[in-house]
Amino acid sequence: MAINRELSQFAGFVTIDESGNNNVGIATTVRISGGGGLFVGGVEVISPTGIWKGSSSGLIGSQGAQGAVGAQGAQGAVGAQGAQGAVGAQGAQGAVGAQGAQGATGTVGAQGAQGAQGAVGTQGAQGFQGAVGSQGAQGAVGTQGAQGAVGTQGAQGSPGSAGAQGAQGAVGSQGAQGAQGASGATVGGTANQVVYKNGSNVTSGDAGFTFNDSTNIIQLGNQHRFGLGDFTTTQRDAGIGTAVGTIIFNSTTSTLDVYISNAIGWGSIEISPDGTQSNPFGSPAQAQNSGATSGTSYYFKFGSMTSAIQAEYQGSYYESKPWIKVFQSAYTSTATVNLLGNSMPMKGLLVQRNALDYRAAVYWSSDQLYNSTSGGNNDSANSGYTPRRVILGGAGGHGIYNTSQNQCSWGDSSGAIGAGYDGGSCGSFPNNLVWGTGQSGNATYANRSGTWSHWIWWEGNN
Repeated sequence: MAINRELSQFAGFVTIDESGNNNVGIATTVRISGGGGLFVGGVEVISPTGIWKGSSSGLIGSQGAQGAVGAQGAQGAVGAQGAQGAVGAQGAQGAVGAQGAQGATGTVGAQGAQGAQGAVGTQGAQGFQGAVGSQGAQGAVGTQGAQGAVGTQGAQGSPGSAGAQGAQGAVGSQGAQGAQGASGATVGGTANQVVYKNGSNVTSGDAGFTFNDSTNIIQLGNQHRFGLGDFTTTQRDAGIGTAVGTIIFNSTTSTLDVYISNAIGWGSIEISPDGTQSNPFGSPAQAQNSGATSGTSYYFKFGSMTSAIQAEYQGSYYESKPWIKVFQSAYTSTATVNLLGNSMPMKGLLVQRNALDYRAAVYWSSDQLYNSTSGGNNDSANSGYTPRRVILGGAGGHGIYNTSQNQCSWGDSSGAIGAGYDGGSCGSFPNNLVWGTGQSGNATYANRSGTWSHWIWWEGNN
């Protein structure tokens, strides 16, 4: 297609592609191909041979602006009336309305006129007076009236003067002696026996219950008991005017209480223990205060102990303290005393050879128990011998040790005393213990011979 230079005035709307295909573009959506075809918006609408290739409805232009709204058309004719609809079903009967208020009462009619009074009749003539009747019989006597009130008593007259004393009468003769009275019932008991009524309601006596009026002593014999009434402390203190010397059993404190005086009041009667199984000492300290004999076996019970335990006692035995023996055996021999595991309290532990050439004691500020222990809770006793680790209840673990020692396990036994190691074995517990003393820088114990023992000390009372 030849280039027409006369179209330069449309240069803003027409473009020519000279790159080889010779397409002509008109505006932005119309293009004529080099072969002669016409394209609109990229779609061929006329072929180079002149045949229409586009839509049967022709080219659709872009949406034009909306036209103005036209004038309103005339109103259409009214349509014919539709057929009448079917009659609806009868509605349900409405509820009965409330009864209306009662109407007002009508007014009362007027009273009729009174009828005329009849005429008064004439008075009749007076009759004759009748004769006087005879006297009537006398009426019955009426009942007697109530007695009048008693008058006030008159004033007492003055006493008369005393008459003269009469002469003494003669003494009468002696009367005859009266008959012997009936004998009284026999009272049981013999001299000095307190008489009581027995279970058969018969008076009786008992040789084990006497009162001597010469010495003013009431005596209870063997196999006789005297029972005291029990009171709580509150009941005891509520008493008013309590007699000095009154004795009761106080169920609150489980003590015998005696009323000493109004100034002092009540006090408890203490029964001192004697070291027997039924009345044991509470501690070695109480035994010493009670005058116990050293070298004697007594019973002890205190704190968490479930029963009284018998042990040898020694007063002021070591460091001026009283002790009891709780374990003893000869070197590598059978234990002859073993009280371990009875929860006996100990505030001090003494380990010694019975020859008394090797002795050491450690102390705690509060009670420990003489039971098996690994030593972990007792590394540091509060005072006494150094070192202070205590291990109980095992081979190579029944005595006092330094803090580097565990049960039958150490390299240096310096300062230790008790069950130890002979270079080959720690022995066994409770029999065959290797007793001795530790050595600095050496695991093997020295002084391995003789009989050894444990002693414990504590304080407290029963």
